[in-house]
Amino acid sequence: MSSMISRVHVAILFALPLLLCPISPALGKTGPRGVIRIICIGESYYPETPLPLLVQSDPKVDYNPLPANMGEGTFTWGGPAALKRFVRIYIPRGYEGFLERYDLVILSDYPEIFLEPSHYRWFEMAVRERGAGLAKYELNYGSGGASYPMDPWRSSAIYPAFPADLEDRHMPTLGPGGWGRPPDGVRVMEGNPLGDLPGVNRYDLFGSGMFGIEVPREGSQTIGWFRHTEYAAIITREYGSGRTASTVAGLDWMDYFAVRSWDFYPDFFLNQFYWLAGEDIPDDILLVNEIRRGLKDLRIRTQLVLSVVEFIETFGASGRELEGDLNEVDELRAYTGDLYLDQDYEGASDAIERVLALMGEIESNSIVLKDRALLWVYAIEWLAVSGVSLLCGSILYTLMVRRSMYREVSTTRLSVEA
Repeated sequence: MSSMISRVHVAILFALPLLLCPISPALGKTGPRGVIRIICIGESYYPETPLPLLVQSDPKVDYNPLPANMGEGTFTWGGPAALKRFVRIYIPRGYEGFLERYDLVILSDYPEIFLEPSHYRWFEMAVRERGAGLAKYELNYGSGGASYPMDPWRSSAIYPAFPADLEDRHMPTLGPGGWGRPPDGVRVMEGNPLGDLPGVNRYDLFGSGMFGIEVPREGSQTIGWFRHTEYAAIITREYGSGRTASTVAGLDWMDYFAVRSWDFYPDFFLNQFYWLAGEDIPDDILLVNEIRRGLKDLRIRTQLVLSVVEFIETFGASGRELEGDLNEVDELRAYTGDLYLDQDYEGASDAIERVLALMGEIESNSIVLKDRALLWVYAIEWLAVSGVSLLCGSILYTLMVRRSMYREVSTTRLSVEA
């Protein structure tokens, strides 16, 4: 018995250090309830990229754009002053404040010098030490064709976290009419959950452009290639406690045909963001896609109803009859989001179906309210048109039919005295 007790004591002594040591953190970092708080720097806002329109319907994504591409595109007009305001608004003053606010950093085709060196140190430390995610889109145009120099990126603190080296070589043109890369998009690895989506091979994913070659680093994995080539297009990597990804094409080169036609194009990006933040990619992508499309549809239809209310109020009518229904829609939308965050996708699907049915009733009521508000407008228009028609008809009848005021034209001869 004593020997057994001794062995137990020894086992406890050996196990105690393991129990006291902190468990190594899992890859990934998210906010409360698993919400992925994203800051997208550079090409980040519509209409330069449709990304905000694609991802904002997902309850797990909190997307924050920081337009920093003042040298080209949408925010050229702003200049350095506008950029500084954006930085003050979106990037906290200290590292801990940055960690409390963001989980995923997207660098999207802008000059490295537009941010402070300390910001890039924060980004790298957040990925390596705290499990944040990092996504890079474009940046590299190769030697001679660059809109801005690559050397500042290579010497910045964030460069070691990239999953690939940026080389000073252009991707060769492979066909007539090509513009530096094959014009028919990207092929993705089969079976990889980040890109294995229904119909993915029917779309380009990214359009053609002039890009530099990126060479995957040791430990990286290539999950996408430019079609008809072996050039890496999408590269992923685990870096420290976090994850990073590089997409050679930029967010302004997204396939706009896929944006309009492919229901799963938002999932293509959301799956990447989930993986970078360490979140599980949903297994039932069809069900999750249905919820996301329902939430997007709900947002658009709500804006249309609010536009109708704003329109009728310009005529002095009141839209209060719809306020209670719209409040119920907001409550059901929030309830759907809660179910989604709890990964109760079946419940979220039922909830979004109910709220969409309610929205259909609200739309019908808004049309009735609009017609009621415009009744006097229609009546006044009818009276005005009818009155003018009667007046014109009476004058025409008096002059041309009855001819009561008609006088024959007589001629006179001017007498001239001899």
